[in-house]
Amino acid sequence: MQPVVAAGIINEVMGSVSEGLHVKGRKVERLAKKFSVLVNKKWCKGCGLCIAICPKKVLELDSRVKCEAARQDDCIGCRQCDNVCPDFAITVKEREENA
Repeated sequence: MQPVVAAGIINEVMGSVSEGLHVKGRKVERLAKKFSVLVNKKWCKGCGLCIAICPKKVLELDSRVKCEAARQDDCIGCRQCDNVCPDFAITVKEREENA
């Protein structure tokens, strides 16, 4: 497979295209996955561990000092918040394609 140039044009495709890429004509588009961050506010004690560990700063504390997903579209699905939450109050799920 030939390398992809900076403008996103493929010189020549040999073999299969990597997963997550969509070839449209001769341009390559990356199909980014979208994720939903669900917070069970009854379980959240507002410790802030999830906020501190999130690399994209998706989470923040609301006025009641509970975690909320303020910027869901920025979530990359790393699930670090889900793993660090001591109360199991956070769930990260991949969104449906049409959602």
